[in-house]
Amino acid sequence: MNTCQKGQIAELMAELKASEKGFIVSRPAIGFSRYDLIVDDGKKLYRVQVKYACASKCGSFVSVGLRRLNSLRKNVRTYNSNEVDAIMVFVPEMRQLYWIPPSLFNGKKAIQLRFTRAKNIGPIPCNYANEYVW
Repeated sequence: MNTCQKGQIAELMAELKASEKGFIVSRPAIGFSRYDLIVDDGKKLYRVQVKYACASKCGSFVSVGLRRLNSLRKNVRTYNSNEVDAIMVFVPEMRQLYWIPPSLFNGKKAIQLRFTRAKNIGPIPCNYANEYVW
């Protein structure tokens, strides 16, 4: 599959999950925006960027790229809370969606979600995927 197909799968999975939760999902009318979906929980509208990310070969974590280069491969652009309220990540190996809040992605080029505890990690804090299951 190419990246466009993967993105479409992730967006469809996000729409399905939101619908199962009873939320209303809309898409921006303009061709380009920093978010893919608008999720309405009845109290608030969330601008959501959707990502497709494969688990590592060992299956213990997923790395989610959050930067975009311009056409000259300069000016790295990241996501921030002024543009996006959440990032939803679909991991096909887990058949699971993860809701990532701005505190985790704001201005970062990438994040990692761990499925299992790394053997070499001591007191360093990690982002455990089970805390972000949606």
